[in-house]
Amino acid sequence: MKKIIALLVLCLGVSLTACGSSGSEVPPSLTLSQESVELQKFETCTLSYELINSKAEVVWTSANEEVVTVEDGLVTAVGIGNATITATAGELTSTCEFIV
Repeated sequence: MKKIIALLVLCLGVSLTACGSSGSEVPPSLTLSQESVELQKFETCTLSYELINSKAEVVWTSANEEVVTVEDGLVTAVGIGNATITATAGELTSTCEFIV
């Protein structure tokens, strides 16, 4: 009887250990809703993002504000050309290319 109880305790301990530390935690990531967008001058587009396993604030920047501007994900085409919008959260970044 003692052997059965010891075996049950051992199996239970192994089961709890296996369930508690799966080792498959999802790494932090930042993904934008679109990878590239074509706009006409003065049109707007709203980019959304998915931020996984990070509580960092998302900061938006435009590589060429003469072509597109961005504020809280709202992109406005203000000139003709190409520009990249970058969302940054801590060390994570994601980009979307714009053609106007």
